[in-house]
Amino acid sequence: MLKYQSFHNLSVRQLGWVWCAYWRLWPVVLRIKFKQFFDGNRWLARKLTVVQNRPNNQPTDRSANASLAAQMHESVRLAARLPLLGAECLPKSIVLAEMLIARGGLASVVIGVSKKGGTFSSHAWVEVDGEMVAEPESVRDDFAKIDGY
Repeated sequence: MLKYQSFHNLSVRQLGWVWCAYWRLWPVVLRIKFKQFFDGNRWLARKLTVVQNRPNNQPTDRSANASLAAQMHESVRLAARLPLLGAECLPKSIVLAEMLIARGGLASVVIGVSKKGGTFSSHAWVEVDGEMVAEPESVRDDFAKIDGY
């Protein structure tokens, strides 16, 4: 029961975002997990291109964007913890960026790679106005961004 304790502190708006994120995560997770059946690599490339090439001519309020992004990030994180989903960082980042863009925000998915200690690893996160959303600053140091995907 402790796993679901953090749901009790959410507003009705945030619970709506959890619900929205949960249902948006399903198709993304399934397409990534079963990419050999769905032409997943091409689909993922198109999905990331759409998220990256959002309109950039909108005036932005940085503090409002950051606050909205942090609240939505928590909702997506909680949705990914719900049963049968098990979403990792890439699907969560795609869904968070889509949700922010749908509400008029400017967001982009960033993918980074690392080879610390001889082990290859990768991580995906969302940036709003060039700032990471709910990620520790060490992520910038640990992962080198991949450009042009």
